[in-house]
Amino acid sequence: MNRTLIPLAMALILCLLAATAPAADNHPGWFGVIADPGALTIRNGVAGRLSEYTVAIGDPVRPGQIVARIDPEQAAAQLAQMQAQIDAAEAELEGKKATTNSLQERLERILTRPDALSSGALAEMRGNLRTARAETRAAEARLAQQIQERELTRGKIAKTELRSPIQGHVVEYLANVGADLSTDAAVVRLRSAQPLVLRFAFDPRDAAAPSVGTRIRVQEDRSIGAPGNDTRSHTATVESLAMIVDEDSGLRFAEARLDHPEYWMPGQDVRVFPVRVFPESAKAEP
Repeated sequence: MNRTLIPLAMALILCLLAATAPAADNHPGWFGVIADPGALTIRNGVAGRLSEYTVAIGDPVRPGQIVARIDPEQAAAQLAQMQAQIDAAEAELEGKKATTNSLQERLERILTRPDALSSGALAEMRGNLRTARAETRAAEARLAQQIQERELTRGKIAKTELRSPIQGHVVEYLANVGADLSTDAAVVRLRSAQPLVLRFAFDPRDAAAPSVGTRIRVQEDRSIGAPGNDTRSHTATVESLAMIVDEDSGLRFAEARLDHPEYWMPGQDVRVFPVRVFPESAKAEP
C-alpha cells in the first residue's frame, strides 16, 4: 500500500469505530421487573370444596389466623372408608395369629413325642408354621401401613382450616367459594410488610455494569404509543448480585432496594439505567 494512504486508512477506521460505538449518554438500559419478596400463596392441603373465606381482601392477618376453610366432607368419607379397611385388617391379623399359635402349640406337643409323626409329616408341620408366621408378619405390615395412611388423612382434615403463617395482609383471592379444589391448589395470596424490590439482568461485560452499592434509575417500560405522556422514574440502590452468570444468555442478575417502593406495583416491567445516563425526558421523582 502507498505510504501516503496508510494515515488516511487509519483515520477512516477510527471514524467508523467512533460511529458504531454506543455513546455513554445513550445507554440502552437493562430490563427488570418489580418483585414482591413478601408475597405468599396459601395452598390447599386436602382436596375438597372451598366453603368460605374468613378474611376480606386488604384485611390484616397475623400468624396462625384462619383465612379460609375447606369442606372436610370428602376427606371425612375417605377416613371412614380407611377405618373400615383397618377393622377388617385387624380381624384378619387376629385370625392369622390364632392359626400361628395353634400350629406352634401342636408342634411343641409333637416334639415331646418324636415317634408320634413320621419325619415327612414333621417337616410339613414345620413348613406350615413358617408359612403362618410369614403371613402374620405380612398382615401386621399391611395393618401398620393402613394405620399410617389413616393418620395422614386425619392430618389432612386438620388442614381444612387454612391459616396464615405470616404477619401481613390479604392481597388476592385465588379460588371461588364453592369450587372443588384438588390438593395443593392455590387459594389465597398474602403479603408481608416486606417492601417491593427491583430485580434486573445485565451483561457483566457492559462498561456500565453495576456493583453492590451502585445507584440506578428505574423507569416504567412503556411500549411505543402507550397512553400517558409522563414516564414514572425513581432511584434505587443495588444490594446484591448473583454469583453465577446465566449460561444461555450470558446475563447476570441483580436485586436493588427501591427508594420509593410505594410508587410501584408487583410484576411491573421496568427499564434500569445508570444514574448518569438516565434519559432526561423521563419524569424525575419528586
